[in-house]
Amino acid sequence: EKNVNLSWTTASEQNSDLFIIEKSRDGKSWNLVGEQAAAGSSNTVQNYNFTDENSWNATSYYRLRQLDFNGAEEVYGPISVSCENTESSMSVYPNPNNGSFTIEISSTEIYNNAQLFITDLTGKTIASQTVNVANGTSQVLINDWDLKMGAYLINIDLKGKQAIGMKPIKILVTN
Repeated sequence: EKNVNLSWTTASEQNSDLFIIEKSRDGKSWNLVGEQAAAGSSNTVQNYNFTDENSWNATSYYRLRQLDFNGAEEVYGPISVSCENTESSMSVYPNPNNGSFTIEISSTEIYNNAQLFITDLTGKTIASQTVNVANGTSQVLINDWDLKMGAYLINIDLKGKQAIGMKPIKILVTN
């Protein structure tokens, strides 16, 4: 399934307010996944569970941030999870971004000379690039398209074929 189930246990808690669950593709840039209320103050074992219903295809890293009522913070992890998708898909991270981002393409076939397009929301092509898509996961770093602040769509043309899961992706540039 496309869910990642996370669980953790505390032996005791003092002044504990909140747990923040974050994930990353590289272990450096973190995205909020969710929050869970903490027990506050407890001398008994507390079991926590959280389900990420939007897992990423490939390896993801998760970490847990525990916040106290007084603002103190402790970070636990990261741990890694590998979720391999059996159908073709495309994702962009980070999103929103500053005009520099990675497009990750997971495919069950090889496509040489595929065309990657970025369009504005009216459909006007802003930039394009030829890419080779491997059987498995391919990553394309975009940092030279000189994108202005705004919303865009990323599309890929696989030699006239639309692979299952290869839907256009909306990105937000916030530079």
